[in-house]
Amino acid sequence: MLYDREQQRLHSAVCPTHFASILDSREIMSEGISISSRGSCRAPPAPHPVPSACFSSLAFHLCTSSPHLFLSFYGYPPIKPTCPRLSVSHSQGLLHYLHYFIPQSFTVNRTRMNGTEGGIRSASHAGSWYAGSQSELDRQLTRWLDGAGERVGRARAIISPHAGYSYCGETAAYAFKQIVPHEVDRIFILGPSHVVSLSGCALTTCSRYSTPLGDLNIDQAVNDELRATRHFDLMDRSDEEAEHSIEMQLPFIAKVMHGRKPTIIPVLVGSLQGSKQQTYGKIFAHYLENPRNLFVVSSDFCHFGDRFNYAPYDRSSGVPIYEQISNLDRAGMNAIETLNPTTFNDYLKKTQNTICGRNPILLMLQAADHFRQMNNHTHEFRFLNYSQSNKVQKSIK
Repeated sequence: MLYDREQQRLHSAVCPTHFASILDSREIMSEGISISSRGSCRAPPAPHPVPSACFSSLAFHLCTSSPHLFLSFYGYPPIKPTCPRLSVSHSQGLLHYLHYFIPQSFTVNRTRMNGTEGGIRSASHAGSWYAGSQSELDRQLTRWLDGAGERVGRARAIISPHAGYSYCGETAAYAFKQIVPHEVDRIFILGPSHVVSLSGCALTTCSRYSTPLGDLNIDQAVNDELRATRHFDLMDRSDEEAEHSIEMQLPFIAKVMHGRKPTIIPVLVGSLQGSKQQTYGKIFAHYLENPRNLFVVSSDFCHFGDRFNYAPYDRSSGVPIYEQISNLDRAGMNAIETLNPTTFNDYLKKTQNTICGRNPILLMLQAADHFRQMNNHTHEFRFLNYSQSNKVQKSIK
């Protein structure tokens, strides 16, 4: 569906835990620049309660003869950055549990990451980060999706959080509500690496991903096409099971696409320094051309507090901390709305905001930019929802 430009408008509403708006952007600026990432770290298996964080939903779509491309935004809880200046902000929910990051060498890039072909990736976070019971999970997802309002357009890409569902499920639903199931055959899931050092991108060697709502089949043909480019590593099975950023998107996909049996292509995204952003952007721009492909980008927003080594606060302003965090996050969303990779990268350098999905987001912006150059399309971004897991009131020492 085409979005009628005559009806384009800006809406905003603020309440204690949500912020929602619809925005438009008509153009993607040209080339982006690489960013020095801190995003590939190893997390021990034991989860921890999550502190304050923010979540949001955004939608981004193409305004031309082709269907809309939506990027839906959502954030997740802060992660303790033993990685320098690693911060993230989220809207609406937080990770039900928190991984502590242990710095790794970000230059390590294992050629195959010890991938073993075939098999099923288990729903390793079911029962902790989200309900393990099929009936309970289905009820929760139904409630959140029903509460997300009407679909504002046909999504070609969404940005969604990867926190525990008790914190972010409601916000994530705003993103997944934009999907038109009968128009989607294949879903690319781009998630940041929290568990293993990775300088490029890595693919699965599994044949299926399990969820409490049913298994999702890997698109082996596309997976093989990507491997043939020789730009992709293969995930180690144990690392793949431990990583949560991709898995947290799967129950929503299984729910929204129920009965349609789409194939999925999970992609673990590393630091992407130097020219790698553009290299991968060109690769995925090819798949963005197909209107029956959907992209799900997994990311969080600001993780705030001393335990995350990220607590910027202007005491002289008189503005509550939670409002300053909200303003920080909205500035990041505004940067993404420009669809200019350079603008978003500059924002990250200036603020050091702890957006752990910065590299998947930048990869998506690069792909959209290359897509525009190939097809002369203009784009639009819609911000759908924002909320915080905990409204920080007290000043930081």
